[in-house]
Amino acid sequence: FSIRSVLENHHCSSGFQLLLKFDLLKGLTPDELRRFRKVVVDIILATDLTYHVEFVSKMQVSTAQLKIATF
Repeated sequence: FSIRSVLENHHCSSGFQLLLKFDLLKGLTPDELRRFRKVVVDIILATDLTYHVEFVSKMQVSTAQLKIATF
């Protein structure tokens, strides 16, 4: 149990329970499942306004770097 981002942790748990209940992740390899879970958890935790600004800043830097790399 984590006391950090309690509501967001609850949403992660509930979401993955539903995904598993309806077997929606059955086609993923263990590595794909691990990466999928990390991305989804990171995105949900980023909705905690305590960390939201930091997350958005990192995304802006990543997006800017991607644009430079592709042009």
